[in-house]
Amino acid sequence: MLPVPGSKMGASMFARILICLGLLLPAATAVARTPQRPQADGVDALVGRLESAIAAGDRAAVLALGATTGDLASLEEFASLLTTPVATRVVVNERDRGPLDHGALRVIVEIFSERGSEARLGTWRLDTKPGPREADPWTITAVSRLSIISGLYRLSLDADKQYDIHDLIVRGPDLTLQISSGTAFVAGTPGGPTAVVLVGKGQMRFSPPDPAERTQVRIFGGSETLTQDFDAAFLRINPAEFSSQFDTAALKPREVSPEDMRKATAIFDEYVGRTLQLDLSDLSRDRWSLTPPVGDLIAEVRTKKFGALTYARSWNEAEDVLVFDRKRRKNISVYASEDKLAQRGRFYSEDDLVDYDVLAYDIEVDVTPERSAIAGVARVRLKVRTGGISSLTLRLAEPLAVRGVYSPQFGRLLHLRVIGQNSLIVNLPEPLVGGTEMWLEFRYGGRLVSQPFDREAINLGQDLQEPYVPGEERYLYSNRSYWYPQAVVTDYATAKLRITVPTEYDVVATGDPTGHGLLFAP
Repeated sequence: MLPVPGSKMGASMFARILICLGLLLPAATAVARTPQRPQADGVDALVGRLESAIAAGDRAAVLALGATTGDLASLEEFASLLTTPVATRVVVNERDRGPLDHGALRVIVEIFSERGSEARLGTWRLDTKPGPREADPWTITAVSRLSIISGLYRLSLDADKQYDIHDLIVRGPDLTLQISSGTAFVAGTPGGPTAVVLVGKGQMRFSPPDPAERTQVRIFGGSETLTQDFDAAFLRINPAEFSSQFDTAALKPREVSPEDMRKATAIFDEYVGRTLQLDLSDLSRDRWSLTPPVGDLIAEVRTKKFGALTYARSWNEAEDVLVFDRKRRKNISVYASEDKLAQRGRFYSEDDLVDYDVLAYDIEVDVTPERSAIAGVARVRLKVRTGGISSLTLRLAEPLAVRGVYSPQFGRLLHLRVIGQNSLIVNLPEPLVGGTEMWLEFRYGGRLVSQPFDREAINLGQDLQEPYVPGEERYLYSNRSYWYPQAVVTDYATAKLRITVPTEYDVVATGDPTGHGLLFAP
């Protein structure tokens, strides 16, 4: 099989795609569209009554929505979970519906509930049926929980806490942040602080042990050890690790200064959206964040010379240490820490570390080049490698909005986007057994600017004696731009592409034309 997007060889192959992503079709190929929502009907009214009952914490009102002949046990569990304790705000959105026997409908809803600064998001399948008469309300006959995510926090700095800093040192693998004096503010969860703002004169010292990484640091900063002065830092940690990372002897509580609070809030607002913040804009106007796993550390350090530098320790990654230059948008250093090497050795196969393996892609898109618009459907067949996984992470360009993720086995699935990242998280209704194969369908679209033509493009007219005539408009999308959902780890797979473009454009790509699209095959 030829390598396709998602493989290391596929990266260079797809970089040759001009104007679009596949061969020009002899006729326009229809692209699946998200079905239009029906007009207000009995199911809409049922969803509205359900939202009101949950918001009021009225368990009896939720139970009253159930049919007398329905699955009462599932409805009672559903009512108890969503009304205790009472939420401060509830949003119930219908996401999908499908027909059942005798005029009944299976409805997928997402239920977002806030309780103070904490929130929970769940996906539920409701079997519903109409009343005996047309004017009668619809009722629920059965309920199944598909997925649920708790531990979402609306973070803000604690207005009642400020600390004076005295010789504070924060450490991560190969990183030291040291501040002799300054102030600190925290944003907490019920389990403890998870975000810390440090303001004061400090020094960042990053010194990777690997010779190759030290060379990269020297190219960036002029020395094999990156030593930079900074005036502010924003850190994210797991709440359980606050006391071990921040010595209480170095943080002395003091009366809150409004001026210091204002400065710290500006720093907090600038950086909090870059770390573990989810896009829940269709459910809430607030910012909702996850907490880092135990062992992880994220530090946004505002240096005087280079601007914002990001240090991230992500234990679940094969190369768990990253230092990133935000201003120039490039990695300074990426490698496996000594702890990670001790766990798995210096040499490893990425295939042994992944949760799943992509076997095939089936991509069907409309592309409007002059608008940089992409819209369509991507079907991905994958095989689970690690048993017990309950979520999948894929890469998709952040500007591309996902309208729905579907599976033949489970129906519509809950998906989340992490703001500032090309990550797409798909939650599964149950843990999957290793070896399980499944299809996922992604309906997505948005505006994605074409990649620049750099070393992979030929500058026609260069060194020619004849006058240079600019070529026609060209547009490039490779797998590096994440224009379709793809695996996090590169691999081999087969793929079909069906591309629709305006008639004035041609499409260039490698592969074999099938008469219905572009097929990557032997």
